[in-house]
Amino acid sequence: MEQIRVLRVGTLVAAALAWFVTTANATLTLTLQQGAYSQNITDNQVGDANSLAGVITYIGGVGVFTINVTTGISGSANTLPSVIMDLGTINQSGSAGTLNITLLDTALTSPTGNLPLHSMIGGTTNNSSVTYNVSVNGTQVTSGGPFSGAFSASTASLGNVLFTNPYSLQIQSAITATGASNTSYDLEVSVPEPATLFLLGLGLVGLAFWGRKRINKS
Repeated sequence: MEQIRVLRVGTLVAAALAWFVTTANATLTLTLQQGAYSQNITDNQVGDANSLAGVITYIGGVGVFTINVTTGISGSANTLPSVIMDLGTINQSGSAGTLNITLLDTALTSPTGNLPLHSMIGGTTNNSSVTYNVSVNGTQVTSGGPFSGAFSASTASLGNVLFTNPYSLQIQSAITATGASNTSYDLEVSVPEPATLFLLGLGLVGLAFWGRKRINKS
């Protein structure tokens, strides 16, 4: 019952983050890897629990991370010009381990030009820490972490990034658990400034974490 409640909250997070996506993006992939265990999901292919185009949701365990709900969104610049990519995840591990999450889109077409790139992250951890980096066309342009506890942070590329049409954008994030852990966060990549959707995603992710904490106390 406890796991069902966590997964239900995760599904709500995925739906809230995905409402604005309207265009297909078959080049979008989500990879989760922990030790010898891995899941590689392509938009609207096997393993994708979200039927919306441009959105991938994976629900299931990955190695020692027994509960996982991860949603990656790309191609949203068609409706919210500032937001390029969003990654939200809720995880619980039964022991120590590192979960690597990669969200990659190889055929983005908007925005274009020499532009600053921003990222925002917020979430909560227990017995774990979070790091991430963002790459454009294979070149890392910004990074953050390690973060632990209740956290929020923003970063910007050191200089403007050249976005040519088409281009690839990749988010790589790692959750490092030191033991049985709970981790949830939302990460948004945007040009030129973060959108308010981040606040919605962060709020829902936080509710999932604290809801689980209350369950544990009861």
